[in-house]
Amino acid sequence: MSVRPGVSVVLPTFNSGSLLAPCIESILGQGYRDLEFVIVDDGSTDGTFERLADHARRDSRIVLVAEGHGGISRALNLGIERATAPLVAIMNHDDISRPDRLERQVAFFADHPEVAAAGGAMQYIDTAGNALGFAHYPTDAKAMSEALFAGWQPVGHPTLMFRREAVRALGGYRDYYAYAEDYDLLLRLAERHPLGNLPDVLLDYRLHDNTTTRQRPEQELAARYALFASRQRRAGRPDPTPAVGRADLADLARFEIATEDRTDLFVRLADAALWAASGTGNLQRLSEAERHVAQAAAMGASGTDEKLEQIAAAWRGAGRAARARRVQIAAAFSRGTRQLRRLPQGLATRGRRRREEAEAFRWLLHCTGSGEETATAGAAPTPAVGQALVSQAYWHGALAAVIARFPPFAANEAPFAPLKAEAVRRSREATALSLMLHDVAADLGGKLGGLPAMVIKGPAFSALYGGVGQRTFTDLDLLVDPAAREALDGVLRRAGFVLAESNPAAGEWKWLRRDNAAVMVEVQTDLVHMPEQRRALSLDYAGLTAGDASRATINLLVAVVHASMHQFERLRHLTDVRQAARALTSDVEVAQFAALAARTGATLAARTALRLAGGLYDEPRCNAILKALPQHPLSPLAALLITPRQLRRGAFGQGDTRTWRQKLFWRLLAIPIPPGVSGARSR
Repeated sequence: MSVRPGVSVVLPTFNSGSLLAPCIESILGQGYRDLEFVIVDDGSTDGTFERLADHARRDSRIVLVAEGHGGISRALNLGIERATAPLVAIMNHDDISRPDRLERQVAFFADHPEVAAAGGAMQYIDTAGNALGFAHYPTDAKAMSEALFAGWQPVGHPTLMFRREAVRALGGYRDYYAYAEDYDLLLRLAERHPLGNLPDVLLDYRLHDNTTTRQRPEQELAARYALFASRQRRAGRPDPTPAVGRADLADLARFEIATEDRTDLFVRLADAALWAASGTGNLQRLSEAERHVAQAAAMGASGTDEKLEQIAAAWRGAGRAARARRVQIAAAFSRGTRQLRRLPQGLATRGRRRREEAEAFRWLLHCTGSGEETATAGAAPTPAVGQALVSQAYWHGALAAVIARFPPFAANEAPFAPLKAEAVRRSREATALSLMLHDVAADLGGKLGGLPAMVIKGPAFSALYGGVGQRTFTDLDLLVDPAAREALDGVLRRAGFVLAESNPAAGEWKWLRRDNAAVMVEVQTDLVHMPEQRRALSLDYAGLTAGDASRATINLLVAVVHASMHQFERLRHLTDVRQAARALTSDVEVAQFAALAARTGATLAARTALRLAGGLYDEPRCNAILKALPQHPLSPLAALLITPRQLRRGAFGQGDTRTWRQKLFWRLLAIPIPPGVSGARSR
């Protein structure tokens, strides 16, 4: 070994147990030999230090550091300070580095002198060392930066290697962001330097029950604070991070964030507390979730009553029936107060806001059109209309279209610059998550093999728009034959997912990736979740794949049913129908679609969705396909209930504010048509 090694590997340990030896051997057995191995014992009490000392006696490359217990950030910083090499590689005590890990990373840094930190892909293993799935990360520097600044982790920290001086210049890891100290470090590095990733698998990452589940709320809070602090630094303002302590809700006022971010924080904390409670049985976490949901509800967050219902179910499962009833009462109260909160304060304010909302919705329709229109939505918009438009576009999934086609944004008009910046930030966040999910979908698709299952909606719909950035999505949907569900469960577990929520009656199971809860997969045996509706309408795997229907035909059927089941509450439901209709390019596919709709009982949903999309956007392809469909006895009533004119006026509600027209249409979908009548389901 040279006087100054090429790489210093830093390994923090605390009561590491029997898994320590394979980890150490994987570093000492590296093909790259010019290394030092700095192992920091963080005050272990189980004999770990004695085992480390024995390893150090047998290999002079080991530098053993022991300065009492101070936490993971302090241990990492001690290791970095004791390191002498220009490159530092991070190692976890229970993982196993591939023999060529260091060699590959050193070569990468030599070829990319501008990069300050880089990781690589990982393979998941269980506690016995059995191979599971893989975790791949983006390798494009721009995609990595966008993901990082949007709130997602684009580097597997156990694979991280960085230039020592770049990290020392930043002050190393910060204990304030405990449980998300790696994310905070990457944010600060990315503000000054490019990051990178190797496509190669560098490490075996061991999955087991640990503090990730127990400390998920603390991790979520620290990660969001780190992101908020990064935004302030990038805006030229001082870093708000306290010098001492750890992330605490009492520090929230230090961070300059929008109301939407503050609301989103409490929603995330509620989800994290629910996750921790389900994984540990800790009832204090359920109480935390209640408090966070109450705070989110007070700030006007949507969906809080549904979360309270989840909490009530958890209390019932814990044998606390009285507490569950109390939470259910709170859920009902939440629904009522949300309705009251939406009442405008004063007639003048109500009138002005209504006009602004209406004008914003006209611009939204204009922006989500074909892009070929020359007419505008009306007079020159004001910033207040622009603010309403950004909020509407976020809800309707149309931010990319608004950024590209809203005239003040396209012309970079100064009064609209903050609004455009906010729209771009939100769009990048959504795109970053979608890109991550797109890669996960591709990975899972390769693992399905011959299983009767398919990825539907998100990635398939985004392709209809020409890319993920134009049509984002927040989770993955897998449609599976019921007989293959257990086999699919095994695929997901091997890919690093854990079951988070189960609803057999609805035929729906939600899975979260263990190392990143933002990645959710919804497994469904039928896209129609209400049992009473399946008598008339059912989209299961067998029904969709029987026959020779093309994937474009299946996409259109999924789009019309998805839009109908959600009662057309978002414009994106109808733009999905429009884009999917455009993809049906032949009469053969149109005939396939009509047959598939009849077989699944979706004729009413198809006629209604195509009529609305065709009328709203003057789309000839929707109208042509509509003419090829058989009549349905309930279509005239549906046409009276829901019209393009009502949609243009923005007259439809979302969630708890859905109108009686939407709710009645939803009930029409559950009415079976007798055999022999036009529009009846063909079995």
